[in-house]
Amino acid sequence: MILPNKLYSDSLARTIGKFLLVVAVTGICYFSYEVLWTNHVAHRAATNKSQAIKNDWQHQTTTSAPAIGEGFALLYIPRLKSDVWELPILHGTEPEQLDVGAGHYVNTRLPGESGNFAIAAHRSTHGQPFAHIEQLRAGDRVIVQTRDTWYTYALDVDAQVSPDDAWVLEDNPGGIANKVGSDKIITLTTCTPRYGSSGRWIWWGHLVESAPIKDIPADVQ
Repeated sequence: MILPNKLYSDSLARTIGKFLLVVAVTGICYFSYEVLWTNHVAHRAATNKSQAIKNDWQHQTTTSAPAIGEGFALLYIPRLKSDVWELPILHGTEPEQLDVGAGHYVNTRLPGESGNFAIAAHRSTHGQPFAHIEQLRAGDRVIVQTRDTWYTYALDVDAQVSPDDAWVLEDNPGGIANKVGSDKIITLTTCTPRYGSSGRWIWWGHLVESAPIKDIPADVQ
């Protein structure tokens, strides 16, 4: 004879088992969408945008300030070549821009200008170009290609800060321009930890070289 307590225990075990199975399947589906699918879509969008930017350059006769959402430059980081190579930079840091490539903070400078040229990119999902930002080192090159100029920056120092620390986007964040002897600064920003957003990982660098578009930097060749 099967005791009532035994029946109850078996029923409870089956219910818990079913619940855990549902949780596991839901988690797999969520991971597949958030990481695999959004990365696939973002990589395709970035490739298309990069090509569109290069096509636009062939027909432009003057250079003007970019409009929100406009792709105006390409980004290369040799240390992160598998993730950041010919990555489009779009004006603005809303999801519409960050889901395609790197986003340019609208109130910061343009490449090569005095002040702070600041950009952001995802560290997880939606292409995750800055997924491996922890691999960067001082001295690494960050190269920005515009219609008529190559700008090569050298990274100097990094920090992990609060999302509210807007000072990192100032023209001379933390006095870095005085320390490196240049007022032409680049700032890279992304979330930290990788699958969270409680903090921001920042890298700053300074301009070390600019060259006409015909003179392709050795790090890009």
